[in-house]
Amino acid sequence: MLLAGLTCGLATASCVELQLLLGGARNPPPAGNSNGNDNDGEPGNDNDSPVPAVRLSVSNPSPIVGEEVVLTCSLTSGDAAGASFSFEPFHPRLIVDAARGTARFIVSESDAGTEFSFRCRAVVDGLSSDLSNEVSFIPVGEAPAAEPSVPRSTAPTSGS
Repeated sequence: MLLAGLTCGLATASCVELQLLLGGARNPPPAGNSNGNDNDGEPGNDNDSPVPAVRLSVSNPSPIVGEEVVLTCSLTSGDAAGASFSFEPFHPRLIVDAARGTARFIVSESDAGTEFSFRCRAVVDGLSSDLSNEVSFIPVGEAPAAEPSVPRSTAPTSGS
């Protein structure tokens, strides 16, 4: 068993298999848990700390040049106090507020017609959520120019 202890210290992933072979254990521990215990000392899954789940929304899926698009990542259940949010993929113009779960993007002229897609995740009490749904927006360019108004004259025209 000394060999098993040394090997387990060096290669945790194969530790379970080696202990099974040398120790004769019949039931392997649950996946993702090398010792078969969660945090309550009993074998099995610990449902006291569910993995957080998130949803992402976009303020405007068809923004125009100069407009701000706000992405909002929110927990679908539980308290967001102490949560930290991140957005993927990284974009240098995405201004993230990790504590509030928001990210801002200001549309520039060169963005017109380009699709931008993002996802988010949250970390709450050390537990990381899966990635959220994907949201996209496609800037449509500049706002249509308003037609210039031509003032109408109310004075009588000459020759009438």
